[in-house]
Amino acid sequence: MPKLLRITASDKLYLPGLLYCAHNDAKTLFVYVHGAGSSSIVRNTLLFESLSQTFNTAGADLLTFMNRGAGYITKFDTAMGKSQLGGMAYEKISDFIYDIKGVVSWAREHRYENVYLLGHSTGANKLALVADYINRQEDIKGVVLLAGGDDIALQRSALDDALVDIQRQAEEAISTYRDTELAPINTLPHPISWRSLYELITVDSDYDIFHFSRRGDMKRIQKTTKPTLVVYGSEDFGTIIKPAIAVRVLVEQNKHIVGTIINGADHNFTGYETELAKIILAGVKV
Repeated sequence: MPKLLRITASDKLYLPGLLYCAHNDAKTLFVYVHGAGSSSIVRNTLLFESLSQTFNTAGADLLTFMNRGAGYITKFDTAMGKSQLGGMAYEKISDFIYDIKGVVSWAREHRYENVYLLGHSTGANKLALVADYINRQEDIKGVVLLAGGDDIALQRSALDDALVDIQRQAEEAISTYRDTELAPINTLPHPISWRSLYELITVDSDYDIFHFSRRGDMKRIQKTTKPTLVVYGSEDFGTIIKPAIAVRVLVEQNKHIVGTIINGADHNFTGYETELAKIILAGVKV
């Protein structure tokens, strides 16, 4: 059974976590960074079970934690005795730096010597966004990017003819200090603030990491100097282009990246959880 934890982000936000322990004094830790929307540390239990069993057998621990983008609207406690609204509806993606700094500090306090970061979906965006920080951490030995999607293209396409008007409304709300106000309920099929919506639909925003549809240089992907494994399912919807081509594009962007495809797998690797765990373990060469 996993151990329930409370990790303190560097800005003092409390992040619930689950630690899946090996049967020894593990020195290697895998950290799983979940995606956006309804994602959290309890959403993908079968995946976590497969990852933990595979990693624990190899003598490594697995940590899953709720980053501040968990769920659509989530209330987080803070070390100051107050609470703060988070979740995808209120998230500013660059604030993930506080989360990852807190996790790395926790890993050091618990004497882990080798840390591997796994980011799924928007979690992959977040790891790419903080590449400069990751590059400087000697105890972070590698990064795994799972199913990173072309989020900007997906959201802009979903808004279709309403895109221009909604972007104008978002810019107006931000300029008049209403950035945390929720957009009208019919804008997207889930609650979201104007600030978070603006990030999701704006080219070159912090969300705009895997812009497969536009091609060109992916500057944030090019920044990483850590060994990086990228994995997609052949049936992933989020890449816009074919996942196999997306893998090739990423490998061409950075000499530190290697990639693979799991034939038949979808965005969440449903039914392929054990295969994914084995690929990750082999790919990072623990």
